[in-house]
Amino acid sequence: MASALRVWSQMEHGMKARFFRLQAVAFAMLLFGLVAGEPAHAQEGEEARRCIDLRGLAVEQGRVVAASFERVGAFRSPDKAQLPALPSFCRVVILSASEPGSRIVSELWLPLGAAWNGKLLGTGNGGFAGAIRYNVLAGGVKRGFAVANSDMGTAPAHSAAIWYEAGNGQPVMIRDWGHRATHLMTVAAKEIVRRYYGKAQRHAYFFGCSTGGHQGLSEAQRYPGDYDGILAGAPGHNRTHLHAAFNYNFQKAQATKARELPAAKANLFRTAALAHCGGKDGGAPGEPFLNAPLACRFDPARLACKSGQEASSCLTAGDVTILQSFFAGARNPRTGERIYFPFLPGSETQAAPLFGNPQSLASRAPGDLASWATDGVAASDRFDFDRDLDRLDATWGADINALDPDLSLFSGRGGKLILYHGWEDGVVSPLDSVAYFEAVRGGPLKRDRFARLYMVPGMGHCTGGPGPRPLTLEDMPDDDFPDDELLAVLDRWVEGNVPPAVLTAYAFEEGELRATRPLCAYPAVPRYMGTGSPEKAASFACVRAAPLAFEHPSPRYLFGTQGAR
Repeated sequence: MASALRVWSQMEHGMKARFFRLQAVAFAMLLFGLVAGEPAHAQEGEEARRCIDLRGLAVEQGRVVAASFERVGAFRSPDKAQLPALPSFCRVVILSASEPGSRIVSELWLPLGAAWNGKLLGTGNGGFAGAIRYNVLAGGVKRGFAVANSDMGTAPAHSAAIWYEAGNGQPVMIRDWGHRATHLMTVAAKEIVRRYYGKAQRHAYFFGCSTGGHQGLSEAQRYPGDYDGILAGAPGHNRTHLHAAFNYNFQKAQATKARELPAAKANLFRTAALAHCGGKDGGAPGEPFLNAPLACRFDPARLACKSGQEASSCLTAGDVTILQSFFAGARNPRTGERIYFPFLPGSETQAAPLFGNPQSLASRAPGDLASWATDGVAASDRFDFDRDLDRLDATWGADINALDPDLSLFSGRGGKLILYHGWEDGVVSPLDSVAYFEAVRGGPLKRDRFARLYMVPGMGHCTGGPGPRPLTLEDMPDDDFPDDELLAVLDRWVEGNVPPAVLTAYAFEEGELRATRPLCAYPAVPRYMGTGSPEKAASFACVRAAPLAFEHPSPRYLFGTQGAR
């Protein structure tokens, strides 16, 4: 494996013919565990033959390096995951290169012709990717989609060399990760769909959360013709400033005596904030989460330890500093300008590990975005939020941020966008999504013709948390897809011109449905009606409300660093 990777990394752009020959096939077979021969049953039938015939197919800036016909049943992925009860499908591996030094691996799973719903689904990744996400491929092919995913050009996963080499690490990988890998995956998938089925897809959709949400917004902004509908959750699209905020919170924590916020102290604050604000913000009394956390004004200093008080029952001075900084948001220490949005009460328990864990996104590989503008692994400890952030934006803003509020080319083609974000997200501030949605050009009347935002009380980053959450491709029960699963909602909007309105969020416990709650299209908010079980959606109503008011980052840290098309 190591030798194959070394050979691959030395190939030149001008040698593309050789680039995509036997060496590339051998590389893909090594990487994905494919074997040279096909069992007899995979050679039988027209579907199997058409699948195998895809081998070697040239696509834009790439080539199919492997194709295998997978029969109905369980599939064991190269990452050792056992994916049960899959239909028969054609598995295709594509190797692409955006420029010399680029190596992007994508997979496309094609259901049999009779099972294909006529649509292509591109799917996103998390963090800095570096690997194929087989669970989303499996979910997509079970739904009848031709479904694609890529490693975003950053394999092998978690390679420190990607980010920590002097001279800003691996700029080719970073640009691929920023936007090029997703686009090349999409272009290749469309070409292969036409070849395999003999016709183009009827519609193309994209789904992703976190980095996947970032990918979705980047596609809408940079490549508005790639997808007809995009479902983007908790998008980390304000990337340079999001990671500056990681560093900011990390530095604040490291300056305290304990150099971390213990989980017990995060929970202590959460309990007190819920007692102070819960049931007064439109939610039901006694709910274990806040309905409107932006309205919760509870200073951590109220829990500060008094003389002689048991430390476990109060917040130390360091605990207070960490929490206050987290809720205040990152600022330029010289100018006072806001760099990134604050986080909100309820998100502190999810965020706490980022403050002091030396392996966290804030401080070490692969998430130390500070080292992209400065040299060395200790960059987080000395990052200057004035000078270094300007360098970071100048170096990478155009490649990795996706902040352009002008979606007119996407919407002009009939494109539809659904955003969703949990109010308890401790990784990407939920206010980031609200601000972007509000900034979309054309005002509410034009925006609402093609875009929706759903804010989810009690949900953390993409999933989890104590509250009900929307259902997506990733957490659906096998073969059971209700009408308000988000991808189904997007499909109806694109294909049937049925705009989404009130949806339903679900909470499960040990596989059993525990609670439901309405999901309201922003700026509407859920309100408990005063009677009925708080675990039933019928006890709530979506009430129209004014857009939220909060301090935004300085324009130069927001729409001044959007990615270019």
